[in-house]
Amino acid sequence: MPGYLPSPADSRALLIGAGLYPAKGFPELPQAGENLAELRSVLSDGEHALLLPHRVTTLRDPDLPGEVFAAVHRAAAETTELLLVYYVGHGYVDADGELFLAVGGSAKETAHFSAVRCSDLLEQLADADVERFVLILDCCYSGNLLDGALPTRRPFAVLTSSPHNREVSPGQGRLTPFTEQLAQVLRHGVSTPHGHATVQAVGRELEARARLHQPPDTVYHWAPTEVSHQAGDTMLSLALGPSGDLERALGTLRGLHRRAIGYLAAGWQWFFGRGRPRWRRLLGIALSLALLAAGGATGYALTRPGTCPPPLELRMLTAPEEVGPLSGVADSYERSPANHQDIRDARDCRTTHLTVYGAGLDAIAQAFSDPAAWNTPGSDAFTQVGPQPDLWIPQSSAERLYVVQRVPGSYDGLLGTGISVAGSRPVLAVSDSVRAALRLGPSGTTVKWSTLRDRWLGLKDPPVLLRPNPTVSGTGLVHTLGLYRDPDGDAGALALEDSEPLIPDGEIGRLERQVIGQGRSAQDGYWALCELRRGYERDRAYGSAAALVSQRELDAMEAGDPLGDQCPDAVDSVRQDPGRRLGRYWLRGVPDLDYPLVPVVWPGAADTEQRQAAVRRFRDWLTGPAGSARIAQAGYGGSGDGPPDQLSAGGVDTRLARYSRAHPNLRLLVLFDVSGSMGEEGRMEEARRSVEAALRRLADSDVYGLTTFPTGHDPAAAHEVVPLGAAVPDAFTLPAPPLAETREADLYTVLGHALDRLDAFDHDGRQSAVLLVTDGDWLIGATEEERASARKKLTQRLAATGVPLIVASMRPYGCAREAAALAGASVGGTCVASDSMATRLPQLVAALTKRRVTP
Repeated sequence: MPGYLPSPADSRALLIGAGLYPAKGFPELPQAGENLAELRSVLSDGEHALLLPHRVTTLRDPDLPGEVFAAVHRAAAETTELLLVYYVGHGYVDADGELFLAVGGSAKETAHFSAVRCSDLLEQLADADVERFVLILDCCYSGNLLDGALPTRRPFAVLTSSPHNREVSPGQGRLTPFTEQLAQVLRHGVSTPHGHATVQAVGRELEARARLHQPPDTVYHWAPTEVSHQAGDTMLSLALGPSGDLERALGTLRGLHRRAIGYLAAGWQWFFGRGRPRWRRLLGIALSLALLAAGGATGYALTRPGTCPPPLELRMLTAPEEVGPLSGVADSYERSPANHQDIRDARDCRTTHLTVYGAGLDAIAQAFSDPAAWNTPGSDAFTQVGPQPDLWIPQSSAERLYVVQRVPGSYDGLLGTGISVAGSRPVLAVSDSVRAALRLGPSGTTVKWSTLRDRWLGLKDPPVLLRPNPTVSGTGLVHTLGLYRDPDGDAGALALEDSEPLIPDGEIGRLERQVIGQGRSAQDGYWALCELRRGYERDRAYGSAAALVSQRELDAMEAGDPLGDQCPDAVDSVRQDPGRRLGRYWLRGVPDLDYPLVPVVWPGAADTEQRQAAVRRFRDWLTGPAGSARIAQAGYGGSGDGPPDQLSAGGVDTRLARYSRAHPNLRLLVLFDVSGSMGEEGRMEEARRSVEAALRRLADSDVYGLTTFPTGHDPAAAHEVVPLGAAVPDAFTLPAPPLAETREADLYTVLGHALDRLDAFDHDGRQSAVLLVTDGDWLIGATEEERASARKKLTQRLAATGVPLIVASMRPYGCAREAAALAGASVGGTCVASDSMATRLPQLVAALTKRRVTP
């Protein structure tokens, strides 16, 4: 067999995952634990596995660098052949470009002693008494390890997920993108016919996959690098590339034989190794006799089935807040018997792999309105939604009604009939003070909107009601359908006919401007609940606030689940703090969320029949006992009936037109950082394209302005490129601003001057907002005390003015400190990091405006 094949009993793998950072020096990385579990399975499970299960150990969430070095020492002491070390977490480089690997107690300011110096780790591996070692790094700046002199006194190989001085996005999936593809290669082999999975071959395969499998909204792509010294031929898996049946069978036999020998060698060492007690030797003799009596293993190995082909990749589109729970459901399906079958001579093969991604309703409707352009590189649909889906699970069938009439007639049949696979009741979540102000009964009862509207509008200072934007969120859409009804309908039912009476425009306007989000809408249900969590205080609980969300979303919040990258951590548990629990009320006349599974049939695709058969298998599993149980475990209720036929797509549009008329036009001031550092790593172009896509979400009656900063050598100077008050033309391209001579920008001063400008428009009826695009420096040359004082003044001003601030940070960690604090202080503001900017920034702008997708 070509290459170096280490003994499974005399080699070891140490998998290190740093996902939690109690010191708050780095953001959490939720995929770290899943990465460890997946790689452990790949390295030790099945006939293609490199090692025996007990030879793969994990170190999860270490707090101190010493824990990492100690774990490496223990692993090396128990290894004579190959030592494989894998790390996933955050990488950091100092001013000299030296790479540090973050652990729980790490901070950037103290990285030299609170993080693992990667050069020290490399030296420790080179000093280990092993034949060779392989180091795999999945973190930002991992390519910097290869810049310095590498120890050549022992054969080694290194695989990194990013090149020199490059950040890498962790993605939104269950695994980080680099590790997901690494696991696929180790499990199924390289694409080269008859190829072996050596370090060099795996590196080449990952380079090819990096060009094909990058998510469309990724700014900082993973780009693997492989460097080796006399160890590039090290086998990482026994999986072969595409090969004939005989070769696959022989490979399977070799793998089984190798594992059997490995187990025998490990057993021999345990029973008969030097210094072993007498009782172990006697027990070993007895077991050896028993093994000799069981001689049928070789015959079974000869008839062992062949290798499974790679599973079919299915793409599932849903709402952003449903990606997490539905990804878990999809993962359970992938592992279930329903997704396994015999393929030729291979047994129990996984047939389908599901990729789950999310987008807002308006972006989805726009994408389906021009299907031919969907996969065109650089198109809004591909960038803001993702690749063409094979199935779509919206939150409500009302969304399908909204979208289906926008599909061109030449694509008749593109969207299939939806079948409900889950359910969740829309709820009104209220704090104790709101419950008292509205004179509501016990939590868990049903209330009428006619009563709520009268009481809410009758209050002198009505509490804020947060509701997802109905043109972006299915949850917001069904709440709006019920809110505008006059009279109230039955609980859980949509309007029976398009002509059903609606409340007057004047009442809708008062509700939208005086009650619901102070005239603005939340992006989705998680965003609304995050605002409640953000305003929580121990002495006054949730204050005077309420939200229109789904039961599943509210359950997730109260269980302490994360509600988004920039949302605060969960407050104290319900047992410790009863005030944390919000009152929940069912709303009469608001339709349930019914989560229809809608097949998407792309005309002319060569594998349409195969894909739709896979979609049907997934649907049948979801509606069967196993899938229904997993759906319930994810927090959903049972499937619902969906909307009646009497409500048409036109009926949905009529109600959304009433929503549109109630909202003020938007004035958006774009502050664009053009400091020299924005010219690095493609930041300027990625930021320009994302802002351009976001501005295309503005309605015809909305206006914007563009100001760049700094100018010349002054970090606080700004230049007006587009005067505030301009409309976005139909064929819109954002001007490419030139870079400034200085690399720094005084963002506090620039933002303060921007608020001064907006104050002059305070009474013209428009809603003002600020979009700040930057990659760093908030206050030049200031001490930490001065920064804190300036930040406090600016946050107080943002909270008082009511101007939402959206910060688009061009660094993955840019939302962790000042940016998140300032955005969070503004009403309706948020910060979005570069790893998801192309998708989230247009969604956030859409949530501020009354933008409609026209047929």
